[in-house]
Amino acid sequence: MGILKAVVIGLRHQGRPFTDKDFQVQGLSYDGLPVAAISFREWRILDDLDRLDKNYKAYTIILEFLQLVWDDQFELNPTEDGLLNMLKDTRMQVQGLVNNLTIIISALRATPSPVTDPLTLDVVKTNTFEKKVRGYVVCSTYKQWIDRTVRDFNLLVKTYPV
Repeated sequence: MGILKAVVIGLRHQGRPFTDKDFQVQGLSYDGLPVAAISFREWRILDDLDRLDKNYKAYTIILEFLQLVWDDQFELNPTEDGLLNMLKDTRMQVQGLVNNLTIIISALRATPSPVTDPLTLDVVKTNTFEKKVRGYVVCSTYKQWIDRTVRDFNLLVKTYPV
């Protein structure tokens, strides 16, 4: 299932204002969630290992946020098996990507950078509306990272043809 479609399905379960046809949020971020945006020049001058390591760090953190979103949705929508399974499957796919990034970085004779867990009890405990916003932001950020990773991997394939 496409990431954007998954975000739309997730929002359908959140109620207003998320289900309003005109609902759009641009530029929202969440403390501790890695931002995918980067200037072209900065992105282009990254070396291969830095590029891979930034992806590794981002997806390691996104894994934790996806678990938090699943926990939130289990509390808010415990009977929505489709939504909960979609979030679980997405988290498993991200775990697979993190594992593959670890293998690739190791093949380049390096070690992935350590990642600090961004989630604290202050971040986790919040009200219902904030949980809905957090889920939206995490899924949107995940989609942005997927787009960046595709660009990163396309560049890497030119250096390391399959």
